[in-house]
Amino acid sequence: MNYKKLFFLFLAIVVATGCYSLRKKFVRKKKNLQPKKVYIELKEYPALSLKQLYEDWYLFANAWLEEMIEGLRGDFNYKRQRHAFSEAVKNMDKIRKVFNAEGKKEISPLYNELLGLEGKLSPFLSGIERNYLLQKIESIKIRFGKGFVYSKVSQWIEKN
Repeated sequence: MNYKKLFFLFLAIVVATGCYSLRKKFVRKKKNLQPKKVYIELKEYPALSLKQLYEDWYLFANAWLEEMIEGLRGDFNYKRQRHAFSEAVKNMDKIRKVFNAEGKKEISPLYNELLGLEGKLSPFLSGIERNYLLQKIESIKIRFGKGFVYSKVSQWIEKN
């Protein structure tokens, strides 16, 4: 019985006064009301030339068209195909904006043909519709790849 009293006494002392880490877990911490300081370092990057921008947009548009082709051949989900389509259109639009009137006249049929396919892209395509879209997009990609390399279109890019 002596041991029981000693054990309870020891336990009371440990809980009441000792074991700081245990007590620290249950004591609320004061909230720091001051927001942390944020330091922003701005860095200026050199402006890219129109040649470099055009080459980037050309590569991006070509890659997104290839992604659409892969998606129609494989089983990519609809959102991925839709994203690839919107990115291809966006990059072709950027290319159109840097062209002069003659360049816009040359790229407009491809751009309009690509925009015309927007309504045909859906999550529930039959095999025939899928093959039709695949053939159209492959045709657009081939014509875009051959006819709009920088060496051929450099005279159409407006110098701002």
